[in-house]
Amino acid sequence: MVKLYAVVTNGDNWEVVQADSQEEAFDSYVREHIDDPDFKNDIQSMGLNATLMKRFYWEVPDGWRGMEGEEDRNIYENKWMIHNINQFWHDAPRYAEEYIGEWQKTLRDPHYAPSFSTEFLTDTLKRLIRSGECLEHFKILKVDEGD
Repeated sequence: MVKLYAVVTNGDNWEVVQADSQEEAFDSYVREHIDDPDFKNDIQSMGLNATLMKRFYWEVPDGWRGMEGEEDRNIYENKWMIHNINQFWHDAPRYAEEYIGEWQKTLRDPHYAPSFSTEFLTDTLKRLIRSGECLEHFKILKVDEGD
């Protein structure tokens, strides 16, 4: 039986979703918002201030500070970023590979615009929402329809 769920974001924004379960309501919410420009930018931007890239870059240990050449530092940072990317998608390595592939294309060509599969975007947005990095105060509440 289909139930109603209220999806609450950022404390005061909400919408009602019809679904069989809370997880299905979450999937529905993500499908409806996957093309939102802010969400897409959080995921697709390869700038170091973008939500997803920032997560991978800022988790690089400071071991590079004592290294001599810039090339050695870049290699060190890139290896740690790849490690962090693989950790983020530890249970979905195909998405880690997809992200690394697009990131490497942007390293070779700064004008390249990353393009990701819908499945990748859906999975990644769900991970970011669950971690609290994409939306604050995100909740899904079952609506009591009463009698």
